[in-house]
Amino acid sequence: MESFKEEVDFVNPIKPNDKYDKYDKFQKNESNISLNSYISYDNPEDIDESKLTGIFGNIVKKMYPNVESSRITILIQSMAIFSSMLPYGKGFYYYDGSYKTFLNEFIVLVGNSFSGKGNSFNNIRALFKHVDPNFLDKNITRNIQSGESLVYRLRDEEPDPNDPYAVEKDKRLLLYQSEFSDLLTVSGREFNTLSSHIRNAFDGEDLENNTKGSLIKASKPYLSIIGHITPSELLNKFSNQVNFFNGFGNRFLWFYIEGSKPLARGGNHKFPDTYQKEIDDLNFAIKKVSRNENDSELIINSEFYEKYDDWYQKKWNSKSSGVLDSLSQRDPKHIWKL
Repeated sequence: MESFKEEVDFVNPIKPNDKYDKYDKFQKNESNISLNSYISYDNPEDIDESKLTGIFGNIVKKMYPNVESSRITILIQSMAIFSSMLPYGKGFYYYDGSYKTFLNEFIVLVGNSFSGKGNSFNNIRALFKHVDPNFLDKNITRNIQSGESLVYRLRDEEPDPNDPYAVEKDKRLLLYQSEFSDLLTVSGREFNTLSSHIRNAFDGEDLENNTKGSLIKASKPYLSIIGHITPSELLNKFSNQVNFFNGFGNRFLWFYIEGSKPLARGGNHKFPDTYQKEIDDLNFAIKKVSRNENDSELIINSEFYEKYDDWYQKKWNSKSSGVLDSLSQRDPKHIWKL
């Protein structure tokens, strides 16, 4: 994981050129400006295979030759799915000030239709199907159309006191949006509460709906999101949405990605045989966490703190503004979650 952080260097997927005056105009919602004139794309450097270690590094090494996506695409989606599967009430957290922050993450992959983001997700999902098939069947959804539907999906349900085997409702939910533009459209509608509920869920805050005197509450939600969107769709949403400046956009970690190679006939890997060791290791990790009686605080080594402190000081001293500054204001929290 440390090598992953070092390699991507916490860089945002979309990089600005030096024409900051157009960013200022953009913030005033002058949508007639040509977006391509002030958003530039650098060819993203993929992760060096020699830097990949551990369970996720091994997954990337085995899957990469058999998918068209980049290594970072495989890595970040694998990590996001795994963190979303951590047992409810027995996961890991760190203290952000005086309150606990958990490891559920919101990520968006920005790439064209040939970047392999969907293909790699399907392969990763097939792998994790052999780790926890029950989670893959019940805890992943593509269809959340409103804040009310999100709260209802994560609503509190008290276990039956007369049932000795009753358990508390599972609050884990992975929202997979292969068309992330749809979620941006829905959350941007007037009076739609989805944006505010997603923001609160990222922070681990309780969610509530109070409709016609009926209160529905979702305590301790554990929501994770994986979104896919093309650059053109994202730029179109930039021009007419306030969500990128109200705290919604910076709760997501954005990756600009490209495909790595053409595979006209697809890959040549088999599930579960190709990944049996990684499946066993993931199962062992989840079972080990499951034995915890309560949530566990993360133990961070000194090497991470040194790198993080140095990066944070540089970010603090930077005077950037505009779109990228708005989208990167929560980078420190994303780094901790990773």
